[in-house]
Amino acid sequence: MFIVKEDGGSAAVLGVITAIGGVGGMVGALTASRWLRRLSMRALLVGGFTAWALTVVPVAFVSDPIALGVAFASRVSFRCPLYDEHVAVILVTGMSGTGKSTALGRLEQRGYRVVDTDFGGWIEEVPRPDGTGTERQWREDRIDALIADHERSGEPLFIAGTVWNQGGFHSRFDEIVLLSAPLAVMLDRIADRDTNAFGKTAEERERIMADTAGIEPLLRSSATLEIDTRKPLAEVVDRLAALAGPPPHR
Repeated sequence: MFIVKEDGGSAAVLGVITAIGGVGGMVGALTASRWLRRLSMRALLVGGFTAWALTVVPVAFVSDPIALGVAFASRVSFRCPLYDEHVAVILVTGMSGTGKSTALGRLEQRGYRVVDTDFGGWIEEVPRPDGTGTERQWREDRIDALIADHERSGEPLFIAGTVWNQGGFHSRFDEIVLLSAPLAVMLDRIADRDTNAFGKTAEERERIMADTAGIEPLLRSSATLEIDTRKPLAEVVDRLAALAGPPPHR
């Protein structure tokens, strides 16, 4: 504004620049939640601050009031999503027997909102393209609504699941945590557990071994953090909780 005044800009010119800049702020405020739904906070911070920095250049070289107003509007609109209230949504994934349900149960005891998608109608069986059976996938409409509801709630959210279409939601998660354990440990846990019947038959155990060899490397390649669940349960839960920040007051 000092530059405009030094160049002889009137109060009206300053008003035009300020008004256009205000439009940018309004656009940023109205679209902030949409950006947060589509991008992780990490991507939003890097992209937002990069775009904000690039708009500094026109401000230094442009004196036309309309152009200056547009430059200021761009800077403000890019910054607004960064200051919008945001709480973490974290995917906890891993093969059967790695302790996803147990960890979520402890997080829930600490006051966090958790959803184990193995239960409650979040998953449907979809026929494989080759006709050899079915694959488990999230019901995308329900998962989308769950994350949108989380954004309105202001509470951290942990979602547990391992399904073939979870990659379509990766941009909506702030962290993707892979829980892992050696195959022998996983099979022993599955044999001992009484909360889930899957893995008790020889056929199901063969499937678990095959899936661990073929699917776990894919999960590892997209994870932002891997936790070995041979560690004490309290330590595993502490590391997950640290990603979300303190639980909400209830």
